[in-house]
Amino acid sequence: MTEDSSSSKKATVEGVPPRYSTDFGSRPAPEEKPAAVGPISLSDDQVVPPVSSIQLDHPELSAFGSANYQYKPSYEIDRKGNILSHDTVLNSSPIALLRFLEEKTSAPPTVTLSVRGIKGKRDVNKLLHTCDFSFVVRVSPDPSAIGAAYRPLLYTMGDWELACRGRNALSESADGDPRCQRPAGPDPKRTVSSHWREELLAERASRVRQGLPGFIHPASLLEVESVDPERTAQPILLDSYLVDLFDAHAPNPTSISVGPEYEELSRQRADRRDELTATVEKYCNSRSPLKELKVIKETYGYNWDAVVEGVRAKVLEAWALPEDVIGTLTINVHTDPETIIIRPNNSLSKTFSTSLFNKAILTTVLYYPMLCATELVVGARFDHFRAASPLVRWKVLPGRADGEEHTEDSALALAASLDNRQAPKVAVLPTGEWVYLVGMEEGEWLRKWEGPIQEAVKAKKRGRVLLKAPSDVAAAPALRGY
Repeated sequence: MTEDSSSSKKATVEGVPPRYSTDFGSRPAPEEKPAAVGPISLSDDQVVPPVSSIQLDHPELSAFGSANYQYKPSYEIDRKGNILSHDTVLNSSPIALLRFLEEKTSAPPTVTLSVRGIKGKRDVNKLLHTCDFSFVVRVSPDPSAIGAAYRPLLYTMGDWELACRGRNALSESADGDPRCQRPAGPDPKRTVSSHWREELLAERASRVRQGLPGFIHPASLLEVESVDPERTAQPILLDSYLVDLFDAHAPNPTSISVGPEYEELSRQRADRRDELTATVEKYCNSRSPLKELKVIKETYGYNWDAVVEGVRAKVLEAWALPEDVIGTLTINVHTDPETIIIRPNNSLSKTFSTSLFNKAILTTVLYYPMLCATELVVGARFDHFRAASPLVRWKVLPGRADGEEHTEDSALALAASLDNRQAPKVAVLPTGEWVYLVGMEEGEWLRKWEGPIQEAVKAKKRGRVLLKAPSDVAAAPALRGY
């Protein structure tokens, strides 16, 4: 199917032949490429059903044309699931690019903890190191268990964050930050001095480790005890978890009907959607041969510092080392897949996508360093796209069918039917609204996995073995929920 001819517009990029129209009823034959070892090249025809059979009736998509749009771009997937595409149409058509990003971020990423223990023993004048155990534990829930409960939120980072927004300089637009200096001229963006750059980036990294959502200004996130009861639309935290008053991750945002008290949250969602579509259009309209759009998948809800320390304590309980042996324990958090990268279909841009080995060869002849210098001048980076998935959050509990006020028993019974938690958890906000917890708390996760983790340490499992989920959860006494 094709778009209505009355609304069909040309969407092209100069200097990147051939040019395409957004009417893709007749798609040019793909180029024949020799088989290669490495990333797998795919077309969506091979991996997903036609777009016409997928529910994509989101407002942010309708802004670019008909819902019957069905172009299938080509892309590559590495062994971790990261996506790279040099598709010409994605670089020139906003509707094609936005639909591609929506589809490829529709599933949450897999978050795992890698646990590795190294023991060292001194032999004469040398210290001999050997791997004692190495395994992987899954943190995020299985996608099959989530179903259609939520969809990751695709958004662009707020103006208070450092990012490259169409150029190669980190910038922000946050007013009142003395660490940023507004440049002369009409450009409202602020350039950040190198003296404060690392501090600003460290602040964001700290918020990520604390599990705070990136799509809400950090100054707006307050614990419920500090919130004015009259400000019902203010983003709040309860036990350091986001109270998702407007359900930012609803599978179908158009199905949400809210009262006047949530008009501000509705406006914020509309602003995020408008910024997303405007930035996609800006990327497609850019004429830079070295432009790049990057989407990073992220999660929020878990305090990762607390999770790592909890796992460390359980490992050390089971790791018995002789007095003459030195042990080194490493625990890291991994997200797979992590990125989606879109670049133009030209030889210069493809150089940045080549392997490290090829880049090393090109460096010896100074080609790659010169290209990097050129990219600093004429490149256009859009690296502030994010796709956020919640690990745990509070949601507003629907009212009773009979119209009566909730009691604790009725709230617990309804929460148990809405989420598959073993023990439903509810709370009352200062406004009188009931909320229920969705997802597993950090302490509940640790209680579930502490047995398999300690058994893997004692059995000296090696080779990044993925531990199997325990069949039952033993009661135990503190992380949140432990």
